[in-house]
Amino acid sequence: MRNVVPTFCFDALAGMTFGTTYYISAVVGNDLGGGLVDLADPCLAVAQGTPIVFYEVPTGDLTGDATICIGNGTDLTVSFTGPGPYSLSYDDGSGIATVINGINTNPYIFTVSPTVTTTYCLTDVSNAECAGLPTGCATVTVNTEVAVSNIGIACNATNTAFEVSFEITGGDAGTYTVLPLGSGTLTGGSFVSNPIAAGGTYSFQVTDINGCAVIVVEDPSPVICNCSSAVGQMDLALIEECGDGPVTATYNVLGQNFDGDDLLEFVLHTGSGNTLEYPLIARSATPSFSFDPGTMSYGTTYYISAIVGSDDGTGSVNDLADPCMAVAPGTPVIFHLVPTAVLSGTQDICLGDNAVLPIVLTGDAPWSVTVSDGTTSLTQSGINSTNYNFVIPARQVAEPTRSRR
Repeated sequence: MRNVVPTFCFDALAGMTFGTTYYISAVVGNDLGGGLVDLADPCLAVAQGTPIVFYEVPTGDLTGDATICIGNGTDLTVSFTGPGPYSLSYDDGSGIATVINGINTNPYIFTVSPTVTTTYCLTDVSNAECAGLPTGCATVTVNTEVAVSNIGIACNATNTAFEVSFEITGGDAGTYTVLPLGSGTLTGGSFVSNPIAAGGTYSFQVTDINGCAVIVVEDPSPVICNCSSAVGQMDLALIEECGDGPVTATYNVLGQNFDGDDLLEFVLHTGSGNTLEYPLIARSATPSFSFDPGTMSYGTTYYISAIVGSDDGTGSVNDLADPCMAVAPGTPVIFHLVPTAVLSGTQDICLGDNAVLPIVLTGDAPWSVTVSDGTTSLTQSGINSTNYNFVIPARQVAEPTRSRR
């Protein structure tokens, strides 16, 4: 290259290369015209040249837009031109530059782990010879995880089912998802499950479109809805009834409590405790019952119990299906068959003989029978036979009148 002044530029088209040492020399010789020296002049004079080296200006370009979940990292890439080793600096928006020196790889990859969405920009690049030209920014979008709080369990008014509720925060609020799908109602970040039968378990998975976390809300143990049904007290004194009744027991409401669909009912059964003995003999809205010869027997002890439990829809307690039903120990009652005595027959006896009167008895032994002639009464007790001969001593023989007991 030639010039009339000692000023030159790098010219790759002229075959120049970066890093090569060139010399700028002054020459004096015959004029070729146009200000050019004839380099073939045998008297050409050449001054010792000034050595010069042209260096390629390094460049660096930062790339790596990414979306990550909080707690994770991502790689950013800087691609260089020019010879290394390189130095760079970048800024994360805080105004404080991060400097990395001695880079010998191209491209250069480094990892960042922001906790919030951050834009990283390359602010400086250089090598051992030159300051370079930095370009490029990369935005790392940070998604947060979903979180669950305020987990609650609420039993219904009848304590037969419960609902699970909780609040969801974090993540992408517009894409909250609770699995299994259809297991409840999600309003914004508030979830309420469908009713779950008391004694059951639950398990839900909470996430969002970003999938940074799947939160499991579960309880593998049965959820027990404490029963609130309670019954009052029956009078435990024995009632004995001659005949078919009805008999009425005494019920004290002290301690009685109803849940949302409870009612009070009375049953006649053969169990003496706070559980029912099946089959039930009778049911009633009041503690009054009569003897039923089709299902009962005289002389047997039965119990009148109050029960509190869920209405079966017909006005009776759903005793076979309500786990919260409460049973009061019952009032014992015994129905006795009313005894009868039938005296029959006419006798002719001799004066001084005893009279023997045949009597047929019904009911429960032992019996006591009184016979009267209208003036004098005779009583015989401890009779255990249904066919009994009542003996009247001779001195008391008369035309008796009959009496039953």
